[in-house]
Amino acid sequence: ILIYMYKENKNYDQAEKVCLDGIQQSHSVDFYHLLIDIYQKTNQKNKLINVLKQLLCRKQGNVEYYKQLKQLYNQEEWQKEKQEIITYLEKQNNNIIDIYLEEKMYYSLMKYFKKTNDVIQIKKYEDILFKNVPKDIIEFYENYIYKVLKKSGTREIYQQMSSYLKSIARYDFDKAEDIYHQLELLYPKRYAMLEEMKIERSLSVQLIDIIFAIENSSNHVTSYYNKKTQKIVSLFEELIDQNLIDEIDENWDQYIALLSSYDVHEYQIMQDFILNLKNKDIRDQLWNTIHGKGAFRRFKDLAARFGILEDWFLYLNQQYRKIAIKWCRENNIIYVE
Repeated sequence: ILIYMYKENKNYDQAEKVCLDGIQQSHSVDFYHLLIDIYQKTNQKNKLINVLKQLLCRKQGNVEYYKQLKQLYNQEEWQKEKQEIITYLEKQNNNIIDIYLEEKMYYSLMKYFKKTNDVIQIKKYEDILFKNVPKDIIEFYENYIYKVLKKSGTREIYQQMSSYLKSIARYDFDKAEDIYHQLELLYPKRYAMLEEMKIERSLSVQLIDIIFAIENSSNHVTSYYNKKTQKIVSLFEELIDQNLIDEIDENWDQYIALLSSYDVHEYQIMQDFILNLKNKDIRDQLWNTIHGKGAFRRFKDLAARFGILEDWFLYLNQQYRKIAIKWCRENNIIYVE
């Protein structure tokens, strides 16, 4: 209460003194936060930097304090200061994963994981690591798999090792296949292990191709995903391709049907868009116009008049994207942005 009274009267020197005394007695983070507010209001940059550094060390590399500190330097100053701060935090054995991510220091992040041998944490960030330091994480997973499987294990252990091998396969199938064949040579009689560790080449697709196919689905167009070629093919009612029809009929197990216009429920999407509008008058007028034949045409005409037609198209595209992602996940297909 005393601190707030001093701040209210702009007696910042006294407020600062009470905060510093409070820190010495209780080390409460609240006093640090009050000091930050005081130093911000009085433009005391050096003191503000000092407090943020103390908090950064106390809170084991809390990235929010790190970001606040970063904003107080120009780019040239920060490059030097950043390395000193990170080096200090590393020596204190602090968990600074979020700081590594903030600075895009992926090699340092991987080095930290190797040091801690924390495969659970690596699994959490593996997409980022595979994208930026693929060789390092593949090598780590490979060594970890061999190390664990030196001893015979349970089904649960084999399933865990299989998850790491499958992660490798998503990014480098040939490497994962080599590891599996090596395990076959090392442990030919571990049938349960080999059964769990078996991998299949992952299916993938460009997400935009799925979205485009769904957007253009109709009573006259039917699209399929070919698991062998990993491409999308379409059948058009007005342009009969008998060869493609025969190919799909003869190899039905190689094709996955994409969603049709009946599966998308665009009318429901339109209703949801209207119900989410903040302007009650516009919302009510649009709602009243979407009943009966020609609902979509009337809706678009009125939306254009209200100046929200672009908002509708953006919303519709976002919903198509969600639908496409859901379809990919349900069919175990990796989508590429």
